[in-house]
Amino acid sequence: MDSRRGETEMIFWAVFAAMAVFGVKYYTSVQMRQLERRMGRVKDELHSAKEKLQNAQQSQTDAHTEEEAVVERGVRIREIIADIQDRLAAREEVSEE
Repeated sequence: MDSRRGETEMIFWAVFAAMAVFGVKYYTSVQMRQLERRMGRVKDELHSAKEKLQNAQQSQTDAHTEEEAVVERGVRIREIIADIQDRLAAREEVSEE
């Protein structure tokens, strides 16, 4: 009877160990799926953030280009005004003589 009892206990522990292994494997697979989902969301959010950054950088570049164009126009207008003033001054000198 002791040998049967020992065999029964051994079978019980073997079944218990197998169930524990399968339980751990199942838990691990569930957690891995959750982790993969979270990583997917993070990846999507990162991609979205990169797009926002690129859009912001493009907007900044466009604004800088427009600003340079406005400054250049201002310089040209000042040059034209100075040229007109010089011509008017020269005309006044000629007309006074």
